[in-house]
Amino acid sequence: MITDADISLLTDFVPDLSASGEVRIVVEDIEHRDGSRALVRKLSQGRPFSPTTTLWLDLATQPVSDWRAFRRTWEAVVANLDEYLPRPAALGVSGSALLLPGNTAGHLSAEFLAALMPKWARQRWVGLPVDPACAEYYLASLHTIGLRSLRPLEAFSRLGFRIQGEISNAQWSRAEEAGLLDALPGHTKQQRLASFLAFFPEVDRLRVQTQSGVHTLRRTTASSRVRRSTALSLPASRSRRPPASRGTRSSAVWLDSGTEGVFADLERIELLMVVSGHKAVMRTSVRPERWPRLRAFLDRHGLAWASQANTARYLLDRGKGGWSNLLDDTSGKRPGRQELFVYVAREQRLADQLLALEGSDDDAFGALLGYPQCCRLAFKRMFPVALRHQGDLIPVVADQTPGPQPWSFLLNIVSRYFGTALLSFYPCSFSCTVARGLASTAFAEIAQVAPNDASAIRSLLSAPCLYTEYQGIYAFPDATWDDGFLRYYDVLMTTRNRIGAALREGSHLNVAHDGRLEISNRGRSVGTIGGANVRLMVFAAEESGG
Repeated sequence: MITDADISLLTDFVPDLSASGEVRIVVEDIEHRDGSRALVRKLSQGRPFSPTTTLWLDLATQPVSDWRAFRRTWEAVVANLDEYLPRPAALGVSGSALLLPGNTAGHLSAEFLAALMPKWARQRWVGLPVDPACAEYYLASLHTIGLRSLRPLEAFSRLGFRIQGEISNAQWSRAEEAGLLDALPGHTKQQRLASFLAFFPEVDRLRVQTQSGVHTLRRTTASSRVRRSTALSLPASRSRRPPASRGTRSSAVWLDSGTEGVFADLERIELLMVVSGHKAVMRTSVRPERWPRLRAFLDRHGLAWASQANTARYLLDRGKGGWSNLLDDTSGKRPGRQELFVYVAREQRLADQLLALEGSDDDAFGALLGYPQCCRLAFKRMFPVALRHQGDLIPVVADQTPGPQPWSFLLNIVSRYFGTALLSFYPCSFSCTVARGLASTAFAEIAQVAPNDASAIRSLLSAPCLYTEYQGIYAFPDATWDDGFLRYYDVLMTTRNRIGAALREGSHLNVAHDGRLEISNRGRSVGTIGGANVRLMVFAAEESGG
């Protein structure tokens, strides 16, 4: 719950009570305000909600790069509405972040917002700026729902949102000065605005702010509205069994790759997907002295390949057991430590094509590797956020995951720090149905050729993981999760430090109110974990195996 002390800090939350039937909370700095310090008590100072009120959270022109901060703010608002009855009839979020394309930092997705909406809200709204500067955003099909790439209005409409076009006072003044409305059909301003609204069939109403106040124009003809559906029909994610003729080859490649020592476990899974026909091509890197062995392996199994020198210098992440997420572009080439990028496929043209795309077209490169479009778009918008630290997207993926934990073990990419993962890319979220379908296919393939290996992989990927940016990554095999409490019996770690020692001494992890993690043993406090990007992520082994 929110305390009086919390409320006193909310100097940048301004409730706007000017428009009839709406309560508008203007959030001036979503990135740097702790969202758990929310604001509903301010609203009670104005007037109580009525059964027809729409409560808006107005982000204005702010980008929303920190989805965790937005979620905390929104959840605090929703949680505190329980104290005010009757609740508002509808909830809405407005701002240009909802209009930004999915590959742009600051984008707030329709799927994420839909997952945060409480069930009791009879209507859910989004407010999108009607501004010529945003015209290209309206036309860009870069909002994803599952496998679909949609324009923003269509995306929100398909998820059951009603849409309000918003014209600010400054925009309205410019439009009047330029005489833009005069060119529209109609004798009055209201008629001309109605003509303007006809250009946007998904938009239910316009909200126009002028010097004289806020005015709302609703559609008058029901037939002019676009039919909405609260659910989007998507192809079911399912594991695809490879043809029987590939089974023997897949088994041979899986076993041989495990004994040759030229592939890490992560790469063995990718290679298996290539051989079984579920993946077109893969990329790996190898030191020159190991290249003859890798080449002999590929030739022995009839796989096509292409290669080129890789002279980039990698920046080692702190606390991650030798892993690297970034290249050092300032240090030049590495003398004496040249590696090879090797592109492996069933067909030579695909290996050559991936080599040609390296460094020239990142999106086409990812598409040929089989990365889903939603995940490729998310990488582009999330990477600038990850660059604030070491370039690792795992905490950003967690923050952009709607829905509660536990998440499917199939999407556990944190486990790569402990040797394996079913995906070779960052999913857009730990609930991405497209990425989950690919991981499910990979797991089914392993289960067919090596059931014992599949069982071991499921066990590792089902372990809850503790991520810290600089203090190590930890996994807890066979742990149990119960509403914010993790009971564990063993700890895997990428580094040895005081946190690892405290975890060894403890038996429970508890997520505290301030976001820190408390370590305890039989009720005795052992220590706390804080710092940059601390995330506890819980994954579950499904009985079906995906």
